[in-house]
Amino acid sequence: MNRIITCLILTVICSNNYALLISKGRVLNHKEWSDQGMSNAKISDVNFQQTSSITKSIHHQDIGFSTATNEAIGISNIIHKATVVINQKIIITGGVKTYIENFTNTTHVYTVKSMMCAYANHDCSYTLDTIELAPGGKIQSRKSIELSHTYNKVGTNLTYIATWVKRDESSSLLQTDNVNTVSVIS
Repeated sequence: MNRIITCLILTVICSNNYALLISKGRVLNHKEWSDQGMSNAKISDVNFQQTSSITKSIHHQDIGFSTATNEAIGISNIIHKATVVINQKIIITGGVKTYIENFTNTTHVYTVKSMMCAYANHDCSYTLDTIELAPGGKIQSRKSIELSHTYNKVGTNLTYIATWVKRDESSSLLQTDNVNTVSVIS
């Protein structure tokens, strides 16, 4: 019976174009926004075909486990290097993978915030998910992010992606970030 309910929940979540694997939990809030409005950003959830392969790939990157908080949290980010001609639009691509598992005896609320920027901290797109997990609950998420931008000066620009996870009202439990470059040529 529990498997049927879980399948129904996943069907509802996926049918709303919000692919997220979640057990013993629920999404309380999902928000996407951009400094320039969503016209320059596209955030897509990537469907997984095999849950175990995603979990393995996350665990090989940034994973944290705390006996004090008794939970597993894994996040990884990637932002791709690119080259563009001055004054031509470029699509900067990146991605975020998240895994959280609550081993405590208490229900907790987790907040996952990601940002990707065309410049170090400017012209950014954001996602914010608030998820409630019961004891033994877990989530797995994989997002693809595209940010369009036009550079008007020749040179090398830093691009940036970061993700933070926090539990309840605490400070950040785990943070990861990645920097890459866009080379602008004439």
